[in-house]
Amino acid sequence: MLRSRVIAISVVVLALVVLLEVLGAAAGRRVDATLAQALDWSREASLDAELEAYMVRAAGEAASALLANNEAYAAEAREAMARARIRLERLRSRDRAEDDLRHETAALRARQTAMFDQLTSALAPLSKLGERAPAETRTVDAVYAYEAGLSGLRQSTQAFTERALHLAEVRTARWRGIADGLSVLRLVTLCLLVFVLAQLLQRRIVSPLVQLSAAAEALSAGDFSARVTEEGGDEVGELQHAFNRMAAQLREYDDDSRRRRLQLTEALEQSEAALRSKADFVASISHELRTPMHGVIGMAELLLRDELDGDVRDRVAAIHGSASALLSVINDILDFSKLEGGHMKLDAKPVNLRALVDECVGLLSSRACERDVQLSAEIDAAVPMWLVGDGDRLRQVLNNLIGNAVKFTEHGAVKIRARRVAEGTGRLRIEIEDSGIGIAADARLRIFEPFEQADGASQRGHGGTGLGLAISSRLVGAMGGEIRVDSVPGEGSVFRFEIALVACEPPAADAAPEGAIVPVGAHVLIVEDHPVNQALARRMMNKLGCTFELATDGAEAIEALSRSRFDLVLMDCHMPGMDGCSATRVIRAGEAGTPARIPIVAMTAGAMDADRVAARDAGMDDFLAKPFSLTELQQAVERWVRRAA
Repeated sequence: MLRSRVIAISVVVLALVVLLEVLGAAAGRRVDATLAQALDWSREASLDAELEAYMVRAAGEAASALLANNEAYAAEAREAMARARIRLERLRSRDRAEDDLRHETAALRARQTAMFDQLTSALAPLSKLGERAPAETRTVDAVYAYEAGLSGLRQSTQAFTERALHLAEVRTARWRGIADGLSVLRLVTLCLLVFVLAQLLQRRIVSPLVQLSAAAEALSAGDFSARVTEEGGDEVGELQHAFNRMAAQLREYDDDSRRRRLQLTEALEQSEAALRSKADFVASISHELRTPMHGVIGMAELLLRDELDGDVRDRVAAIHGSASALLSVINDILDFSKLEGGHMKLDAKPVNLRALVDECVGLLSSRACERDVQLSAEIDAAVPMWLVGDGDRLRQVLNNLIGNAVKFTEHGAVKIRARRVAEGTGRLRIEIEDSGIGIAADARLRIFEPFEQADGASQRGHGGTGLGLAISSRLVGAMGGEIRVDSVPGEGSVFRFEIALVACEPPAADAAPEGAIVPVGAHVLIVEDHPVNQALARRMMNKLGCTFELATDGAEAIEALSRSRFDLVLMDCHMPGMDGCSATRVIRAGEAGTPARIPIVAMTAGAMDADRVAARDAGMDDFLAKPFSLTELQQAVERWVRRAA
């Protein structure tokens, strides 16, 4: 294991370092001992010098005493000899058998003793200095004979001192060299340890970590085949093995993720294909239903504008009402398809909230009177007259909620309230309260799901597709709000929602009041392939006081434009042969480079957003979705004829 190796190397090197430290300490002690020995020898040399000095003094004082027969000199000589004897005894006590200079010391000590004894004998007559005549020649000669041998003693002492100094220098140099060598060896050992550990770290840690880092970078870049070489069974080897296992698992997870993504992609494609098929189906059904519905509703509307007796008017009104109800169901299905596919877009423009609420109340007031229900609206004075929002979608939500309230209230009242949530916030709260049958607690969330009602009996007793609340909930959500409901079964319900509507200036007033038919007097080209809708278009043009020509497809429309001048073109989009979008492109291409541009209004049963986009991209100026009313046609004709003029 790597840790064991590092510990073993560290222990060995530590032992070497400790050993070298011990040896270095021993060498240091030997150096200290050598220095102490040298100091001891220097002290011995000092004692030798003192012994020699005292003996020289004793000899000199003795000679003076003998020559002068002076007791004072004799006393000085005896004192000097006493001191010399003390020095000699001290020198003898310092002699050791283990001393490296014991031979030199023994020879020197013998000579010193002999010289001391000789001097002692020579000074013996001093004890009888007063008893005999002075200046005994032999005694003086003996004293002077000692001084003659003093030079030999000095040479011996000098030789001993030089030998001691030399020996001390040699020993000190040798042990200092050993201590320095041990220090160098200790440094080399530490450097070797660092080198070995560095090599071990490089080979077993740094290099594998570099490989691991590169492999990790490859993994993060998506290369799950990256692996590292596994070396040894130590901790790094275990890390490498764990990394390879992790990489293998990531590879498996990636393969599994790829398979899942592929499956999800296929499922998404199938789902999108199903949604496209559904959207195409809904668009196709909507187109096929709207085309005949346009004829039914349009003809019924024209009949209702004529003078009819009561029974016939009632029948025509029933036809018109039934067709409008069927159109409402078609619109609900189409709106739900748009919301479900995320294709519903809000059209923000100035909205008169009071007029919109009054319109909804007026539309449902007759049904409320039939059911003995009092229908009323209350708009707080703090609510501005004009607000920015999608009025059509807000009208759709209100019609649905108010219609449901009237539908499920046998008698009593339905109240619509609108007020600001807080001053300056721009949020508006709208409530619809009824005294109807109420909703059970377990059904309050379910009623906002598609094709769901509170219970089956409600659907059988009151009708409906179950799409109204689902569509309204999604529309309010798109406006930034949420529909909430409070209800007590048997007492009634309150539906409320909050949306952000910003105050704005009122738009320009319309030229004609709603429902008033004013002759336009324009020359219009109608491009329509359906016979019933052709007949309806002729009658509507007659009502509007317009002259017109009919074309059954895009090719006939292009030919008619080449030979006559028209104020407006009403173009159906779905026709056999050349369709309306293709014909519009040809017409716009022919107008290129000229100031002329004839207004073209799409007049089609395709009510999807894609149909509007296709018409706009082809070069059409406006869009009328079938079935449309005579008033809507009048507004479109007036708008574009007035603009072209």
